[in-house]
Amino acid sequence: MKKLTFSFVLIILICFLTGTPLFANGGTIKGEIYYENDVAAPVVVMAVRIPPSMNQLYYPTVIQGVGSYEITDLPDGLYLVGAFIDFDGSEGPNPGEPVGIYPDFVLLKDNATMENINISLIKLPAGSGAISGKVLYNGKQAGPVKIISLGISHTPFNYQMVNITENNTYKIDNLKDGNYIIVGYMDVNKNGLPGLSEPFGTVMHFIPVVEGEETPNIDIKLTDEDGYSGSVSGRLTYEGTKTGQTMVGIFGPSRTPMKLQSVSSANGEYQVGGLATGKYGACAFIDLNEDGRPNATEPMGYYTNYLVDVWNGKNTPDVNIRLIDPPQGTGEISGEVTTDGYWFTKSFVKIYEHIVVQAIGISETPLVSTKLEKPGKYHLTGLKSGFYLVMAYSDENGDRMYSIGEPVGFHEKIPVMVSEFAPTENVNIKLGEMANTRANIKGTIAYQGDKTGPIQVYGFGSSMTPLVQTSLAQPGHYELTGAAAGNYLLMAFMDVNGNSVYDMREPFGFYSGFVALNGYEDATGINIDLVEGGTGSIAGKVFYDGELSGKIYVGTFGLSDTPMLKVTLPMPGLYELGQLASGPMLVWAFLDVNGDKIPGLGEPIAIKSDVIFVKSNEQTSDVNLYLKPIKPSLVDVYELETYNVLVLEQNYPNPFNAETNIEYSLPNQSHVSLKIFNMLGNLLYEMDLGNQPAGYHRLNWEAKDQAGKPLASGIYVYQIEANGFLATRKLLVVR
Repeated sequence: MKKLTFSFVLIILICFLTGTPLFANGGTIKGEIYYENDVAAPVVVMAVRIPPSMNQLYYPTVIQGVGSYEITDLPDGLYLVGAFIDFDGSEGPNPGEPVGIYPDFVLLKDNATMENINISLIKLPAGSGAISGKVLYNGKQAGPVKIISLGISHTPFNYQMVNITENNTYKIDNLKDGNYIIVGYMDVNKNGLPGLSEPFGTVMHFIPVVEGEETPNIDIKLTDEDGYSGSVSGRLTYEGTKTGQTMVGIFGPSRTPMKLQSVSSANGEYQVGGLATGKYGACAFIDLNEDGRPNATEPMGYYTNYLVDVWNGKNTPDVNIRLIDPPQGTGEISGEVTTDGYWFTKSFVKIYEHIVVQAIGISETPLVSTKLEKPGKYHLTGLKSGFYLVMAYSDENGDRMYSIGEPVGFHEKIPVMVSEFAPTENVNIKLGEMANTRANIKGTIAYQGDKTGPIQVYGFGSSMTPLVQTSLAQPGHYELTGAAAGNYLLMAFMDVNGNSVYDMREPFGFYSGFVALNGYEDATGINIDLVEGGTGSIAGKVFYDGELSGKIYVGTFGLSDTPMLKVTLPMPGLYELGQLASGPMLVWAFLDVNGDKIPGLGEPIAIKSDVIFVKSNEQTSDVNLYLKPIKPSLVDVYELETYNVLVLEQNYPNPFNAETNIEYSLPNQSHVSLKIFNMLGNLLYEMDLGNQPAGYHRLNWEAKDQAGKPLASGIYVYQIEANGFLATRKLLVVR
């Protein structure tokens, strides 16, 4: 690192005290706009920062006709760039105006200039469908109202401007077949975008549109920011001994995305108000370290019945939360975070907000973090025995989450093993800037068996590209492209059954070590042999002294040719995991109380702290596991609380070839139907499921239309309707 001279320090100090900028204000994005015809109308080009800044939501420039453009004074960050021809002068795109989006994100660092960000404009097709209704508003603000349709159709975006002082009706036409969401806002400051203080409203369900027809009476109510009066209420329960300020958080996709409120006690009633219409989740925690945010060492609980509907002016009751003490271990991780370059932001007058160090673990403490004000030594405590990925990043935007573009680093050893009997030291991390570079991983997939099927190859990386993937028609040469600097675990399997998901006993293989990329040079000779199972085994006994209320699952995760295997026990006792390939294995068990086949918060779990090394033709015995009841338990919540919202789960398997399972939960006895749509909104299949009781349900669908004809590969929308409630998700058919 170069030394700062006294003169350089003095210049920086003078600039800081006088407010003089030391360097240019920001970066630049420039390129060409292409269109098939010459036009005299203005072309609007916008750069939208991801995530957007509350100070400036987007950065526009206007050019006369197609040609060269340049957007300057952009802060560092990740951008999405788009353009449209503004024929009507509305400063917003509509279906009659050609639009285009640059097909990749643009990363700006160090006030750089990104050139050749070229955009081709196309004219979107218009349909003959329409949506109409009234705009309702009782507030005192004034301004034009923009009603916007967002559609799963060939007209993904359309709008109409309404002056509600003269005419409160709207009609959005030129729509193709599809399903649409309607949102509206009053553009008080006339900047073309909704502001945080401007009246806003949305329709809370999909609106179907058919070509040549109008869908009427879709009224939308606009509400001022301080006029939201929806609320969530319920009871908190905590049986532990820790004390501190109890906080309740309500969060969801709405006009009020998050409300955090302190309550008097972790045992008692609560109510959080000021919520807009929308769907919300709820959590609660005891803020032991008084930082206003939950962390892995503080008592915490979630509302377990997923999302609840909140309506402006109404209260949603019985959103009950039980807090539990997280498992607290005695394991420790310590080390040092270092970085290249001067530890200043690009303005050289403000030190970075802070550095976050995290241990993400396969253990009973899945996430533990700490904060540093600058590079230096760190110490993570309270960890249970297990395996951890240790990383650090500079939290430049202050959201306490890693964002693309922020300096990041990983400890070179993956995973880091932690024991509760001795500290884990010298886990050092070097932060690096995100380089806009990519490298490739190349090698050969070999297989000597008689099975057939396409080959799926994956690289899992502690890097800016955490997953790179490719497919082969048969064993042979492969190449994973576009991998950023980092460490990668390489695996491949033969997809014998064609479902694109690894199933045990399909030929499988790991590369024998981690592949290190610097982002500039390709890694070659990364060869993988596919094999089928093995001859080793693990045996032992599962112990549990608590109340038995579900099946016990015992399994392994391994860096071997049998990466995962599990067995089911009806009660505690002996188990055996056989046909394992040679390699290191992590052995675990849990009691599946809620029946979802995955370990959940509050369910007894055990993870063997030592790695088990499996050898061919040998059995590793006495690998015993001790399930520990976690009290208080979230299990009681499932018995005490009832569903008050229709819940539709993601189908599984997904993607799928022949058939899939669809699960849903009903708030009460309901008449239920299933509908399948294509991405144009056309109804392909409908099944009347009749009256069904409240609670959990599952059905099987064979990926066929109403006539029994198999559907082609593609994305489809499935919808459950129950007594007027709708829930919709997407699924993927792969033939």
